[in-house]
Amino acid sequence: TAAPAPTETPAEEPASAPDPTLRYFSFASLCEVEVRFPVPEDIVSAEITFFDPNFPDEVSTYPIPESSIESGKYHTMRETYSSVREAHPDFYADSAVESTLSVRVTITHADGRVETLAAERPAAQRFTIACGYDAEGDTVSVYLTPAEGGTIPDAIVGNDLSALDADTVFVWPEVEGFDSSAASIEKNDYSCIVTLPLPEEHAELVTIHVYFLPDGETEPFDFAETVRTTPYKEAAS
Repeated sequence: TAAPAPTETPAEEPASAPDPTLRYFSFASLCEVEVRFPVPEDIVSAEITFFDPNFPDEVSTYPIPESSIESGKYHTMRETYSSVREAHPDFYADSAVESTLSVRVTITHADGRVETLAAERPAAQRFTIACGYDAEGDTVSVYLTPAEGGTIPDAIVGNDLSALDADTVFVWPEVEGFDSSAASIEKNDYSCIVTLPLPEEHAELVTIHVYFLPDGETEPFDFAETVRTTPYKEAAS
């Protein structure tokens, strides 16, 4: 009796690479965009476009830096009020007219495919974030202010996000030699204020990271704002 012919096992298809993602959030008048590139080597170029949906033909387009693509993540922020309402004061003279800022990201892949990610409006968050520099103390303060009727968030100075939850915010300055034990956290009737004393030697531009869980999400968002320090420090001395 002839031996049965061996059966061929179908080859497994390679897992598809994860797609780039866009997240877009608003903190009162400030909007921040995060674009992630899980496979940077597959991206030839990318650009980001902002526009007022009430005036869709008026766009502002910027290339996304190659260094950001290679790092796998790109952040940028815009002031909604100055980007939209100040550009058309007559149209927005009636404060009841809704204004927003739409965003579109165009990505060119190595195989020639062009992908578009878009968000018509940013998702409003439960608190606002503001950073301020004090030249006298050479400190950066981060103000976490809840939306009307909301709860003031708790804050931790650190970048180990293992304890991050829906009620807690992590704050961390991107500066060498920062001593977290010298930082302070206080709450008043309106905000949680995190004060970060900078080391004696630091760059003119200091990036402050605020990590939190957006409403209904489990993936942390990195709100990153760059604060200018040196000119104000020199002027005060």
